[in-house]
Amino acid sequence: MIHTTVGVYPNGDYNVNGVEDKHLADHIRYNATFRWGRLLMVDGEVVYWGNLKKEDYVELLDKVSKIKQTKCTAPYI
Repeated sequence: MIHTTVGVYPNGDYNVNGVEDKHLADHIRYNATFRWGRLLMVDGEVVYWGNLKKEDYVELLDKVSKIKQTKCTAPYI
């Protein structure tokens, strides 16, 4: 299975990845540890808020939650 992850930075920029199921837990852990300032969504759901507050990003989060990846994009960014 390929999971769609979206990393959202405080300035509104974001990166999209297609992450294999077997890499997902490490991908989440890596982002929470080394990219702690950005929000991380997995398959349209926020799994890590970083420094972001929901009320500041409602429209952007709605937009990026609809993005779907169908293939692995490793190495992940």
